[in-house]
Amino acid sequence: MELTTTVLKDSAYRYFLIVQDQQRHFPKLILFIAAIGLFVFAIPAREFIGFETRFALFAQEMLRNGWTLFPHTYLGPYPDYPGPSTWVVAFLAKLFGGLSLPIAVIPSAILSAWTLVLTWRIGALEDKRWAWAAVLALLGTQAFFQQARTLSIDPYVMALLTTSMWLILRADHESRPLPVYKLLLLQFAALAIRGPIGLVMLAGVNTVYFFALGQWRRGLNIGLRALGALITGTGLLLLAAWIECGSSFMNEVLRMQVLGRFRETTDPLGTYWVNSFGNYFYTYMLTVPVVLIYWFMRPALTPSRQRLFLALIVWVLVILVGMSIPATKKARYILPIAPALALLASSLVLSMVGEKYWQRLQKASGYFLRALPLLVLIGLGFLSKELPKHDMDLSLNLWTLGSILLLLGWIGWRNRTHFREESTKIYLIATATLICTNLILIEPFNWKKQTSAEFVNQVEKLRKDANAELGFFNIGKDGAAVVYMVNADTSDRPRFYTQKPNLDKLQKPLYLIMKKHNAKQLFSEYPPAYQGVMDGKSMTAIPLQPKTALSK
Repeated sequence: MELTTTVLKDSAYRYFLIVQDQQRHFPKLILFIAAIGLFVFAIPAREFIGFETRFALFAQEMLRNGWTLFPHTYLGPYPDYPGPSTWVVAFLAKLFGGLSLPIAVIPSAILSAWTLVLTWRIGALEDKRWAWAAVLALLGTQAFFQQARTLSIDPYVMALLTTSMWLILRADHESRPLPVYKLLLLQFAALAIRGPIGLVMLAGVNTVYFFALGQWRRGLNIGLRALGALITGTGLLLLAAWIECGSSFMNEVLRMQVLGRFRETTDPLGTYWVNSFGNYFYTYMLTVPVVLIYWFMRPALTPSRQRLFLALIVWVLVILVGMSIPATKKARYILPIAPALALLASSLVLSMVGEKYWQRLQKASGYFLRALPLLVLIGLGFLSKELPKHDMDLSLNLWTLGSILLLLGWIGWRNRTHFREESTKIYLIATATLICTNLILIEPFNWKKQTSAEFVNQVEKLRKDANAELGFFNIGKDGAAVVYMVNADTSDRPRFYTQKPNLDKLQKPLYLIMKKHNAKQLFSEYPPAYQGVMDGKSMTAIPLQPKTALSK
């Protein structure tokens, strides 16, 4: 009887723990699913535009020609990126019966949703109110929201870095052993997706954090292991390049993924430090004063809060400083700082007893975030005067967004209380403002500005009817030609010309794509087959016939 009672009690206790664990994880699961829904299912089945076209072309070529170690274009293997990210997109395209933007965005959406969950968990180490405010701040970060809804490899690195920092901070918070081998695995994964620079980002943040704590042994342990992983991983990457296309391609991979990143550039060294005010609005703007005030009041903080703030600051600074060294500087390259910025910007919800400057910053930030809908509304007034210059009619979008912003502004200023008491409402209003602006105005504007499908479809119909080859005149092989080829989705290999083609050497008719001003200046004797807009530029398609055909 006693044994039966003990078993029943043990079973009941285990059941209680299971239910408690499910209740603990339920909000995070809901957050994860809802985020994926926002990132994927609200995406229209539009064409690929901008930098998406390059990664879409990789997937098209892999679907057409089979699996490769590196992505390919119509010119052959592409040395800038390893193959795994393209494998994922190609696999999903095969699984769902074709490549489209909603399908291609699934990896970015899942990784961004995972990052949201980990951001919540990092904030929850101190305060759940901070955790939810951080989620809202991250959703309201311009670069994060845009990258979560596009075909890109940068969300991979962001998710991997956030995972590594979560493992470190959780181990520190719960006094667990440092998961060194998990960190090493994450670093290898970053190298497989982004190349050596991906591993360096993770290893740099992880190592410098321990150095900043004064834990030199741990820092050296992580750093030396990362160095070994970097040498090993780069060697394997070069071996894969040699297997893919020989020694010449291996040298090209070494140049593009390692040595070429440090060539001379016209981008100023401080590009990220200044441009982040726009690309990572509004979190970057709030992070700057938060960090300055924290630095002076840190002695009054608890040790755990000091370490967490230090980790976030190191996270941001290492990426900003490190990524300022390579030649090319684009907003999406520093996407891994977005979770740290969101956590720092939302830390204003925390109570800092006796710190008058912190309380003043809370008050000022409250006014700013409440006023955000009205500030954006003022910006819409200026934008409405500029849209006709781009031959765009977005009046319905402007009226819809304007109405929503007025409502958000009214909610924000109604029944105002202390910042901390209504912080969730304030961050929710700011985030809703930026999400609505993106969905209703910015995304439609970018699509209309960069649309190319109509021009490409019309030219391809004419070209196929004429059984003609495809050529580009004074158009970069890695630029507008990529946009055309993605929309054409053809296995034909284009030709590239910098001078007028010799009609004597043409074997078949040729449709030559060029900018409109080039057609007027150099090909005025040839009537255009079609004129239109591709990637925001006026383009012309000129049909050329072989001289033998003309003589007949």
